Amino acid sequence: MPVTQSAKKAHRQSLTKRSRNRHFSALYREVFKKFQKAIADASSEASTLLEGVYSAIDKLVKKNVLHKNNGAHKKSQAAKMLARMGTSTTAPKASAKKAAAPKAAPAAKKAPAKKAAAEKAPAAKKETKTASAKKTK
Repeated sequence: MPVTQSAKKAHRQSLTKRSRNRHFSALYREVFKKFQKAIADASSEASTLLEGVYSAIDKLVKKNVLHKNNGAHKKSQAAKMLARMGTSTTAPKASAKKAAAPKAAPAAKKAPAKKAAAEKAPAAKKETKTASAKKTK
């Protein structure tokens, strides 16, 4: 057990933080389990549940329960799970993209012409240490 006042306070703070972290982690696990079940059932609501998973992960990252890279990894894995489910049941979305007409290339922008050496402003002269020392004497 902590002996000093500062150790007692640190212990209280750690208990509070642990409680808060466990609460938000439990919310994330609950949403993620629903998402996994929807994928296993090949349910159409899996894509809407993915948004809930993203939201829960973003909350954990914002509250420093998860590191941002860990959160990004979890979001990526959830999206891959949904994509695997989508390819096994329906795949006409990819063919619709191919049927669309290609977009026209944007007009090439020309870079502004460089100024000639005579047009450039002269650089300011820097004072040397000896010159500034002479002025002070």
